[in-house]
Amino acid sequence: MNGRHPQEIKPNIGFRRRFKLLIVILISFMSWATMTIWNQAQVLDAKNEQRILLEDQLKETQKLNDEYNNEITRLQDPEYIEQRVRKDLQMTQEGETLLILTK
Repeated sequence: MNGRHPQEIKPNIGFRRRFKLLIVILISFMSWATMTIWNQAQVLDAKNEQRILLEDQLKETQKLNDEYNNEITRLQDPEYIEQRVRKDLQMTQEGETLLILTK
């Protein structure tokens, strides 16, 4: 024989099997973790694009809201109301003559 006892060989074989199993499990886990991170990155990109669109909509809505608030403030002024009535409804005060130019 080569100087080894049969009892010394068995622990090495068991160790190698356990080590190979551990490597397979680690590779499987790393593959799963990589796929999970990749999928989450794609979802995150989609959510960021959606957030940017929503922020743009929010800015437009806030601008429109400011315009409406300014109009509300102006409508509380009697002079502005008079201007709007004269322009939009073509009304006049007593004693005034309305002239309409036609082409």
